[in-house]
Amino acid sequence: MKTVFKPSHSFIILLCAGLTSLFTACRENDVLEPQKPTENPVPVVNAGTDKTVSVKTGSVTLSGTATVDKGSIKSVTWTQVSGPNTAVLTNDPVNANAVSASNLRVGTYVFRFTAVSDKNVSQLDEAAVTVEADNTLPAGSRLKKIAYSATDFQEFEYDSEGKLTRYVSQYQFVQGDPTKIQRITYQMQYDDLKRLVRVTQNNGTLTTSIKTYFYKDGVLEKTEEARPNGRLLERRTFTFADNRLMQELRETADDAGQVQATYRTDFAYAGNGNLTKETVYLRGNSGFNVDHTFEYSDFDDKPKSDHLLTRFLFLPSMVLHPNNPGKVVMKLANGTVNYTENYTFQYSPTGLPVRSIRQKTQGNVNSQLEATFVYE
Repeated sequence: MKTVFKPSHSFIILLCAGLTSLFTACRENDVLEPQKPTENPVPVVNAGTDKTVSVKTGSVTLSGTATVDKGSIKSVTWTQVSGPNTAVLTNDPVNANAVSASNLRVGTYVFRFTAVSDKNVSQLDEAAVTVEADNTLPAGSRLKKIAYSATDFQEFEYDSEGKLTRYVSQYQFVQGDPTKIQRITYQMQYDDLKRLVRVTQNNGTLTTSIKTYFYKDGVLEKTEEARPNGRLLERRTFTFADNRLMQELRETADDAGQVQATYRTDFAYAGNGNLTKETVYLRGNSGFNVDHTFEYSDFDDKPKSDHLLTRFLFLPSMVLHPNNPGKVVMKLANGTVNYTENYTFQYSPTGLPVRSIRQKTQGNVNSQLEATFVYE
């Protein structure tokens, strides 16, 4: 026979009493209330992935997403949280969640995407944009060598990304004696943003100078050249406007370390971005006075490939001449022409210079210099 357990009334009372720590009551009609949904849910916001762009690009598109449960998104906004300068944010005319950020400099920006629901509940997310320096050249346009003769040439080496890492300048310093050769090597170092930060100069036997680059708000502020023992030789300070070099102040240091401004150079440009005039001022007792000028004209429509040598080593991200000038005139302070250089070029099928001939006239003296350009 199967035995069936039938609890007594007293057992039920004891059981209920033992479970009071788990239940607030033990009544037959008790019902658990379901949890009510949030009346004002928080939007789910995503500002998109972090981005890395080249400063040459100049802008980047930011696109976010925003949703809310049982409601709608009333508004979205993009704002800048931080960065080396104030970027220009332009709303996308089609996608309300997107903006274009322009006027970017080298450095890291943080942008905030904020969404507000129809219940006035807001949420935000942020995206970082890293802007790297444009010190790279595409394969095929990297200048490998400029040769003037068997003994006089310039050589260039690059890393896998196309950044210049080594430059060699060799020349014969005694005409008629090919054994009198000077060879100078420059080694480049870059930071995480691909900015040039150091150039070490070596004359073949020892390091002669080290040039250090300093940046402020994503823009080159100055360079300092010093001996290996730290003694300052020269400082150059740069002023920019609209991403163009407008002024360079050159200071030199004496043996005692005293620094004094010696030269100032002002730069003027054509509408297409080509530098057309350099005005060089020499510091005198009454301040800076015009010493001489360089005027550039007769530009072709082909890319200039040797801008890595801009401003006497090295400002590789600074393109003063997008195109090749056909004429250079150097004038003294009184306007007298000191010399005139006329250039003719031959080009590769892609438009890069492969040969140039310089005709120089200085007074009654005429000279010619031919150069060949070799690319990787």
